[in-house]
Order: sequence, then structure tokens, then C-alpha cells
Amino acid sequence: NCDDEDECRDNYPNDCHRFATCENTIGSYVCSCNDGWEDAPTSTKPGTDCINTNECDQGLDACPVGTICVDRDPPQKWE
Repeated sequence: NCDDEDECRDNYPNDCHRFATCENTIGSYVCSCNDGWEDAPTSTKPGTDCINTNECDQGLDACPVGTICVDRDPPQKWE
């Protein structure tokens, strides 16, 4: 009888980034960057090196017409 170890529990030494979500799987785990964050171009494993998504530069912002989008470590805001 084998029990799965939850690699996502608090204080378990997994390699998920602080702005990523850890999902426990049977015998392992998967990391994924949270909303407003994306994997760095140099990242070799998803969710281990998350960088801010610049919604303003990518045209993904929800800023009203006539305002200026200002990117923040999420979310963006407008002025």
C-alpha cells in the first residue's frame, strides 16, 4: 500500500515560484504561474521562474478609452 506525498503542502521544498500555483499529482507535482504572471523566456520548467505579464504592452489591459495603462506587479491600472 503506497500513499502519495503532497509536494504542494506548506513548507514542502518544491521548486514552484512564489507567484505560481502548485498542483499535486500522483507521485509528483506541477507548477503554473498565476494570473498576471508568465514563465520567463529562460525558464526550463513551467511555473518555476514567473515574471510579470505586461498587459499594457501586450494590449491585454482593460483600461477605459482615454486613460493611460500603467503596468504593476499585477494587475495593471489606469490613470
